Amino acid sequence: MLGAWHDGPGPAHQRLSDRLRLLVLDGRLALGAALPSERDLALTLGVSRTTVGTAYRALADAGYLGTHPRSRAVVRLPDEGTPGVPTAPLSSTIDLSFAAPAAPGVILHRAFTQALEQLPRHFGRRGYERDGVAELREAVARWYGRRGLATRPEQILVTNGAQHAVALIARTLLTPGDRVVIEHPTYPHAIKALTDVGSRLVPVALEPDGWNVEQLRAASRNAKLAYLIPDFHNPTGLCMPADIRRRIRLDCPVVVDDDRAVQSDAAADVGGHAQSGGVVEVGNQVGQLRIPARRAQLFHVPPVGFQRYRDQGD
Repeated sequence: MLGAWHDGPGPAHQRLSDRLRLLVLDGRLALGAALPSERDLALTLGVSRTTVGTAYRALADAGYLGTHPRSRAVVRLPDEGTPGVPTAPLSSTIDLSFAAPAAPGVILHRAFTQALEQLPRHFGRRGYERDGVAELREAVARWYGRRGLATRPEQILVTNGAQHAVALIARTLLTPGDRVVIEHPTYPHAIKALTDVGSRLVPVALEPDGWNVEQLRAASRNAKLAYLIPDFHNPTGLCMPADIRRRIRLDCPVVVDDDRAVQSDAAADVGGHAQSGGVVEVGNQVGQLRIPARRAQLFHVPPVGFQRYRDQGD
């Protein structure tokens, strides 16, 4: 289980403690498990007892081991506020060089702790959920219901980010030469996903005050699909007003890249299209928290078309 823990830079006790911490965090060392004594582990690994003792103390100081006199160390997770658990510094300065806020250390740590506690319930499965973990899809369906859009878990797919979702939609709905209405400017990676399948883009310029409903409607008449970002538009930051959102009735299916997921008033109007099968909604619905390389993207599909998207994802 420890593998090649001794490889890499740094003193042996640090490499050992780092390896043990990883085993705790990924669930291979279960919470409450008793570790071997310092003497036994030192003999097994062929290192000094001092090395093991120093590694154990580092883990205990960081909150990953519980220790008591004359008892073996027990695996645990740091409590909120435990020394060694980093938290994001408070600052009035917004760093615009990143497209994400600082991670909320305490909230994120609590979420990972709760997830690790629930992990054993999934051990009986294969470890790969093609459509997403059932509990997550059920929670997202309830979330859509609170927004006014009746949704079943079977309409939710979990993907590995917005670009994955848009690419899956493009492969499902488009063929080479199909016209796709987009805002100009728009999210550059969405452009790539749409052009990768050979579609022809029909850009409609965003005006200083936002979207021109008449131009979008005219562009959609001979289009196979439209891709819109009504909330916190990338790259302009615009949000589509509720009255414009209610007036938009395009003549083709619409992919709504919904990145708000906090307030539901305007988003529910877009959901009105989905009742007739006209909208596929892509959205980061999990608390609006973005962490590089740790994003789950969700998208809502009409009931009739779900199997087509599922097949394209295989």
